[in-house]
Amino acid sequence: MTTRFPLLRGAILAIGLATAAVAQTGPLPLPSPPAVSQSEPGHAPLQERYNQLVQRQRAFNQARDAHNGRCLGIPTNESARIAACHQSKQQLDRERAAYGLALRDYEANQAFWQGRTLYLRGDYDGAIAQYHRALGLSTRQGAFDGHVGDEIDLARAAKAAKAGDMEAANTLLCQIEDRRNARPSWLETQAQQLFGKVRTWMLRYRKKFEVRTSGGICAVRG
Repeated sequence: MTTRFPLLRGAILAIGLATAAVAQTGPLPLPSPPAVSQSEPGHAPLQERYNQLVQRQRAFNQARDAHNGRCLGIPTNESARIAACHQSKQQLDRERAAYGLALRDYEANQAFWQGRTLYLRGDYDGAIAQYHRALGLSTRQGAFDGHVGDEIDLARAAKAAKAGDMEAANTLLCQIEDRRNARPSWLETQAQQLFGKVRTWMLRYRKKFEVRTSGGICAVRG
């Protein structure tokens, strides 16, 4: 029995040191403000996410400060306090990890809405780059107000149409049609507007143009 007590004291000391270590870690970082202005799409949802993250960051930092006050410098013989602080440490660690994921998804949405803004400005390469950045940052499916693959193809189609390659634009728009769900959306409105321009060009140059309907086709034949 006597040989176990030094081991037990060592375990308690280790817990105390681990608690002190977490108390000394830095506070959570603040999110960056919305990257798009109030007149641009996405500002309202980004502002809402930003406000939520700021409140969450402040609550965590307050909890961390309270943890520090309770848990730094606990004598190693106060096992109950050490156990409580160890539990507090675990809660802080879980919240830190969850906040990190939420912050990353927020940054992904920043990139997504910047992509839409650049698309509307006619900067299609910039939009495509931001959409790819959004995909790289996102930590989960369904993180965006739209299908990023469709947004990328829309920007590629607009770029092709601007360069006069209407057949490439049509192919990309057909890919959007093949993937999209039956729902009204910002993307559908933009795609239909661009379809109208492509159809007008095709008719002007007397190309046969077939528009896909449910169970139909979407193709251009010379």
